[in-house]
Formats: sequence, structure tokens, C-alpha cells
Amino acid sequence: MEATTTATRETRANQSKEVARIAAFSDGVFAFAVTLLVLQLEVPKSGDLAHELTALWPFFISFVISFFVIASYWVSHHRLFALIERYDGRLIWLNFLELFFIVLLPFTASLVGEHGDQPIAPSPSLRSPLLSSASPARAWVPTSWSAVVSAHRR
Repeated sequence: MEATTTATRETRANQSKEVARIAAFSDGVFAFAVTLLVLQLEVPKSGDLAHELTALWPFFISFVISFFVIASYWVSHHRLFALIERYDGRLIWLNFLELFFIVLLPFTASLVGEHGDQPIAPSPSLRSPLLSSASPARAWVPTSWSAVVSAHRR
């Protein structure tokens, strides 16, 4: 009996460690996406500084909006992973799917900053966060909830 309890504790500890690794990897992807966002903002090299800064305005607005979109997804992701105790392959791949859309955000932000005056430019920038929020990674929670979260947290 005691050997079974010890094995169960070791399995839980290993699962918890692996969930922490998934969360840490995800945190790194979120941080990378935010870093890519700021790279679109270039410091003016020469000329009329006021004019150069005014020209950067669309990029800055795009940066601010995208930064807070990514931040809101990170907060949601962080809260979700605080509840998860076990993982399976489905969780890993659905998490990758969500992260895929997160890393698309810097591209779409840059696209809007550069070509926001063209009708097609805002379209991908709106789709990326929408697809991320509608991705199956968000939909798995109700169906898998009892399998991965602690009974005392439900």
C-alpha cells in the first residue's frame, strides 16, 4: 500500500514538473512575441525628429494595442495553467496551436503599422487574436477539466 502511495506521489510530482515546463515554454513564447513587437519601432536616425516621430505613430499605436492583446492572453494562460495539474499530448498540441496565433500578432501588428491605410491590412490583424481566442486550446477546458485540474479547485 505504501509503495503505491509513494509511486502515486512521484507520478503527481513528475506531472506537476512537466506542466510547469509547458507553462515556462509558453511564457518564453509570449515574451518573444512581445520582443518582436517592439522591434518594429525604430529610433529616428536623422532629419526632423518631430516629423520622424509622427511617421512612427501608426507603428506605436499598433504596438500598444498588440502589447495589451498579448498581455491579456498571457494573463488568461497563466490563470489556466495555475489550475492544471496533469497534462497529455492533446494539451501540449492545443497549447502550441494557441501559441502559434500569439506569435503571429507581431507580424499582423507590423502589417497594420505599415499598411493600415489599406483596406486589407487590418483583416489579418483582427483574425490573429480572434483565432487565438477561438482556438481549440480554449475549447478543451470544459471537456478536459476534470482530467487535469485538482478536485479541490473545481
